[in-house]
Amino acid sequence: MESIINRAKELIEQGKVSCIIGYSGNNCNNRLHPFIAKNSGDAQKLTFNHFALNNLAAFLPIIMESFPGRVGIFAKGCDVAQIYTTIQENKLNRDDVYIIGIECHGVADDYLKGWSIANVAPKCACCMLQTPILVDEIIALTHADLLDKDKLVA
Repeated sequence: MESIINRAKELIEQGKVSCIIGYSGNNCNNRLHPFIAKNSGDAQKLTFNHFALNNLAAFLPIIMESFPGRVGIFAKGCDVAQIYTTIQENKLNRDDVYIIGIECHGVADDYLKGWSIANVAPKCACCMLQTPILVDEIIALTHADLLDKDKLVA
């Protein structure tokens, strides 16, 4: 997850975004939760895996009211689709969002169970947005980030 952390730090430190919406974990269970990184220290807490269940796009309009300037967001393909729906509904201006697409190979259906092909959310089974499009940049997950056994294979 170093690529996510490092990119978030760069964007915040360079002033390209006022904050970045992403995922962070806790020690209680597998599930990741939405998280706002407001500075480099916060960026250290960002992560991504098969337990990133929330669609972060739902939080964008609310967060943009609280943070002046451009807001960054780490977005799965389904998140990006929702961002563009929100833009089409005139609830969001595309110029106010910096979208960092994250390749997603599916999220867990039940975060209480471990990750496996048997525990894939139904919406991910036939997803065609594993690599997000119409984004400002993409973070491609490497073998070290997600092991081959964790990837959904067509």
